[in-house]
Amino acid sequence: MELNDIFRILRQRGWLILVLMALTAAAAYGFSRIQTPVYESTVRLLVNPGRTDFGQAQAAKELLSSKQVWLYSTYRAQDVIDTLQLDMTAGDLLGDVRVASDASYVITLTVENTDPNLANDIARTWANLLIMEQNADNDRLRQEDRIYVEFIDDPQAGLERPNTKINTCLLYTSDAADERSSVDLGGRRIIKKKKTVDLSKKEHT
Repeated sequence: MELNDIFRILRQRGWLILVLMALTAAAAYGFSRIQTPVYESTVRLLVNPGRTDFGQAQAAKELLSSKQVWLYSTYRAQDVIDTLQLDMTAGDLLGDVRVASDASYVITLTVENTDPNLANDIARTWANLLIMEQNADNDRLRQEDRIYVEFIDDPQAGLERPNTKINTCLLYTSDAADERSSVDLGGRRIIKKKKTVDLSKKEHT
């Protein structure tokens, strides 16, 4: 088939391709619209040493790891449930939470929920548990040995899914038979032969 023939077929069948692309995009958009929206709220906490010497900085780093583990617990989840009077189990709530820390002394807590305001409330309440815990630890320490935990900003909820922005691409389908692949283009088939190796035709020495 010559290149002119391909272009001619594309011009004749182009409207069908556009219709299929539009239908695909509309179906994907419609499916995303009927899904229940899930929002994600993120709150960041700064772990701030009382002094800036090396020993206190190391203590703050160790605190990051231990408090990350302390936060991600069904005990903390149950405390949040009791405070906000949520109708769910600790395991279910913990499954909607992620906790991470980094080298900049920041602990990030992320909560997913179908209600953005509730997601913010859960994140804020969960973070306050850590602040209260650290304040209680500080009460037993000298002023210069204390490590403080404070909010960097308020929890901010945003839509996590579904994403209704559609990136539509045109795909082609292929049929394979008799070691050939082909594409049906307007009733005519463009066939691409595959290279094969006959292992039975080896030379014998």
